[in-house]
Amino acid sequence: MSTVTHTGAAPDATRSHRAAAVLMDHRSARVLYLDADIVDGGTIETDWTPPRFRMHDRSEAEGSGRIRPDPRAFFQAIADAVGRADRAVVAGPGSAKLEWLRWAAARRHPAADRVEALQSMDRATDGELASLARRLLHAEPGRF
Repeated sequence: MSTVTHTGAAPDATRSHRAAAVLMDHRSARVLYLDADIVDGGTIETDWTPPRFRMHDRSEAEGSGRIRPDPRAFFQAIADAVGRADRAVVAGPGSAKLEWLRWAAARRHPAADRVEALQSMDRATDGELASLARRLLHAEPGRF
């Protein structure tokens, strides 16, 4: 079991944004909202940490022996954050971004329709993430 925490800007469910940029992996997601020249955002984190050693239970016929977190609360928090934007770019290393997008699409969450681009990248500063979103969303300078 894992818990999800928000840090940074307080989530405001009533406010709509022009665009969002998300940099995520399986443990955290940095969400930036892009409005005109203002960049605002926060971090969504889960307290799940992978085990140090691979756990293997040979008593069960099924399963890979790997312990995976239950991503529902974490993915829901990201979907709610992305759902407050009109358009979105999701970036990150590995497969977390694609797993989240498939999860949101399977649940018909509105956030899945707002994602216009997926980008593989290891890490980025807020400025680099905002620049990536502007480039991938073909935004005119000064628009967001």
